[in-house]
Amino acid sequence: MYVFNPRSRVAIGVNVSEFSIDGVITDLQAEILKEISVPISDDIKTEEILKEISAIADSLLKTIGVERERLVGVAIGTHGITDFRNGVVVMSPRNPAWNRNFHLKEHIQNSFIPRVPIYVDNQIRFQAIAEKKHGLGKKTKNMIVLRCTDGIIAGVFSENSLRRGGKHFLIGHIGHMIVDPNSQEICKCGSRGCLDSLISTRRVIRDAKRRHNEHPDSMIFKGKTTDLVTIEDIFKASNNGDLLSQELLDEVIQWLSIGIHNLILTYDPDLIVIQGAFASAGSYFIEKLRRKVNRVSLFEIRIESEIEYSLLGKKAGTIGAATFVIDEFFKSYHLHNT
Repeated sequence: MYVFNPRSRVAIGVNVSEFSIDGVITDLQAEILKEISVPISDDIKTEEILKEISAIADSLLKTIGVERERLVGVAIGTHGITDFRNGVVVMSPRNPAWNRNFHLKEHIQNSFIPRVPIYVDNQIRFQAIAEKKHGLGKKTKNMIVLRCTDGIIAGVFSENSLRRGGKHFLIGHIGHMIVDPNSQEICKCGSRGCLDSLISTRRVIRDAKRRHNEHPDSMIFKGKTTDLVTIEDIFKASNNGDLLSQELLDEVIQWLSIGIHNLILTYDPDLIVIQGAFASAGSYFIEKLRRKVNRVSLFEIRIESEIEYSLLGKKAGTIGAATFVIDEFFKSYHLHNT
């Protein structure tokens, strides 16, 4: 009798965000054995990021007492346009430390383990893999995962295949879709009226603070000064009937519904899953978003793509990265033994 031993090998998934570098080590069933999160600053240098990634991987292995030989790979999710085939961060407005065409895979390969497979991709694609394998997308072939926080990006599954794009690796970079060319909001890319800047949590919080004098009794500001307002305060207030918070979210819904409508026309998904900060927005936001998306539907045809909040939380990126490593390991193992 033979029994599959999921702990015979391990995989590491790393997620590099604006504010932290997060890592997990999992067994071959993507069960987390250990996780680490290291905060980083806005002005962090490239060399420091590379050192942190290697240190996190080393620490994960040592903490659970696993030899490097049992590691089947490391996947690293980053912001920005990413050349997945070569492991290159082409550009990353949200992580200025990366230079243009930064060979992240090559640097990590040289500084960590030369013979262990290293994968680099935009983090949304790993988050989409997590949703497909472990979340709401298990039973659907066509799904879009939207990470909505300080901007927006999409992970696209079409006929069970993760889409990255061709020459420029641009599939999913919908944050730079211009939906209001007359807007005064300037995106980090330099354009006006990008979806990124119009739904940004930073913009919503900024506008809430700006309107404090008009709505001093708003639930948003209850028990705190304006400089301490968070997006969670706005979400909570909207679900309790607060007028200002609902007006702020209505504007986000207006622009997001246009973006989602364009995605539906392009990819015709069965399911749209919202990850990131807006996944905890609550009932007011998602119910109104669903109605708005249906109202802008093509030729009065009712759009029946489901829109749901993800249940995976903040670990989606790291779990998805580790899952990708595991899938690649089994593919190579199968090819080697056939």
